[in-house]
Parts: sequence; structure tokens; C-alpha cells
Amino acid sequence: MAARWGGEEFVLGIYGITRSLGAKRLTDFLKTWCKQKFTDNNNQTFQVTFSAGVVEYSQDGANLQEIYRAADAALYQAKAMGRNRVLVSSTAI
Repeated sequence: MAARWGGEEFVLGIYGITRSLGAKRLTDFLKTWCKQKFTDNNNQTFQVTFSAGVVEYSQDGANLQEIYRAADAALYQAKAMGRNRVLVSSTAI
């Protein structure tokens, strides 16, 4: 499941995998995504990146609010470390 959470944030829900496998898959995707070139209306090319925080139910929270907080904390830590990276939550309960 993929959904826009708000602003520039998106949520991916992947059933049946651990957070470390989820982080590996996102990291692999990030490597491919960063190589893509886009062209705007003025014929200028650009590339995009993303940062991600990865959590696992129930390791990082027992409800949506707890999981969101853990993912948000990991995301902001990834941004503070220079962006363009995937970090696994360190807030296991």
C-alpha cells in the first residue's frame, strides 16, 4: 500500500517483511531512483532524492500513532545526517 501522508511525505505499507528487509528494498530503490533524470518545462534537467524512516509493527509501536512517531523520528534523523538515505528506527519497544 502506498499513500500520500501529507506535504512531501508518503507512507508505504509492506506486509510480511522485517524492517531490515524493507530498508534494504528502499535502499536499492533509492540507488536506482537517484540515477533518473527529469526534464522540466524549461528543458532543464534535474535529479531527485529521498530520505526514509523504516519501522516495523509491533517492534516499533503497537498502534498507528506510535509507528508514525518512530518512522518520523527515523526520517528526521536521516535528514539530519545529510538526506538521501534510508534509516531503520531505533525506537523498538
